[in-house]
Amino acid sequence: MLGTEEEKGLEFTGHGETNTPSTDIPGSTRLFGRYTDLSLDGSVLVASSPLESVNGNRQQGLIRLYYKGDDNDWTLRDTITEESGGWYTGYGSQVSLSSTGSVLVVSSPNAEAEGCQRAGLIHIYKLKDGEMVKEATICNGSPANDGRFGSAIMVSGDGETLAVAVNSAALDGAVMIYASTDAGWVHKSTITNPYQDIHNGFGSALALSYTGNHLAISTLSDTAGVNAGYVDLWLTKETGDIKRISLEAPHSTFGDNYGSAIAMSLTGDTVLVCAPTASVDDELDSGVFYVYKFTDERYTVSYEDICGRYDSTGLSGALCVSGDGKRGTAGYVTADGRVGTVLFDIDAEGYGCVSGELDVPVLGGCSQLVMSYDGSVIGATTNNNPRQGDCVNKVTMYSVYNKEA
Repeated sequence: MLGTEEEKGLEFTGHGETNTPSTDIPGSTRLFGRYTDLSLDGSVLVASSPLESVNGNRQQGLIRLYYKGDDNDWTLRDTITEESGGWYTGYGSQVSLSSTGSVLVVSSPNAEAEGCQRAGLIHIYKLKDGEMVKEATICNGSPANDGRFGSAIMVSGDGETLAVAVNSAALDGAVMIYASTDAGWVHKSTITNPYQDIHNGFGSALALSYTGNHLAISTLSDTAGVNAGYVDLWLTKETGDIKRISLEAPHSTFGDNYGSAIAMSLTGDTVLVCAPTASVDDELDSGVFYVYKFTDERYTVSYEDICGRYDSTGLSGALCVSGDGKRGTAGYVTADGRVGTVLFDIDAEGYGCVSGELDVPVLGGCSQLVMSYDGSVIGATTNNNPRQGDCVNKVTMYSVYNKEA
């Protein structure tokens, strides 16, 4: 069902642009805000710079924590890096924040572990007395060269469950599940790659419900250059049994990159999936995003929308859903190279209705979107075109209001 309803009245108010000058080596890109996350109340933002140099170490990476003030201004509260990091470790390649902002997980997939190059490390922080304090550093129990432990990460909303992808051709891909216990973070289970013909795409993206009982895993395949994709849900029952559900894409075709971005509501009942280069209704590479609702023990498509109708050249691959599952947003790039974001409301049955658009006069793309529980606060990472020189990204926070009649 393609969204064609008349747009309802919403407006965006931008404020608090978080942007810092480039401090990396000349000609490189820092990817500021390449990965971001937002607390449910929309007051805490984490933004990573995985390619930023630290103490002379090229592309060691760091993250920044911002807090929203009473007048909606955003203030840099803390800058965190890994003291034991080195060159090209990529600290901050992925970040994930619990619902309250009290648990922060940061990945360094290129870090050395137990003598293995690019084996990967995960750093876990907890908020204590107003400061983020490192609680643990974990690595794959069987590290390997180029293992890239932490190529994708996601912590549950309650901060008790952690999913870590090992997106490595050397290991055929896997997703490892950890639980927070009195004894620390403990490895509970491993989900292995169910696609035997795909060796380096399992775990490309992750999404996790509040309690961690619903886990979405995407698989991007570059087999024979087709760039097809898959998304599977693993549901943990009260009995402890795990059920796998494979999502179906109505317009699945070679080259659509289905599953390049996925998002999930707190309950796990609403799942969004992006296929940024799918061709729909004769719109070449227009891009499409899907809304799935969980009913009768299965996920079905309740709404879909193509960004080709927004005078775009395709989706940017940025996608987000509010914690309550009632609002979603997807980024796209217009024909003249500007960034756009479509905002849509999702009703109880999962049907969507476009409610607003955000047009940002930046040449390049929208690489990340984050949203508060009710969708009233949105964070968008935009980057200029790297062909124009050093790529300095910017994260802009927006408030969303109903327009007065």
